[in-house]
Amino acid sequence: EPEVMWNMRTLFMQKSKSRKPGWPQPYWRANG
Repeated sequence: EPEVMWNMRTLFMQKSKSRKPGWPQPYWRANG
């Protein structure tokens, strides 16, 4: 469901920003 995916993405983005700025390249590479 798109809504769940969006929520998970938002949570991940928030966590990523909280830890360090920028996108988690390794994560995207692993899933991309």
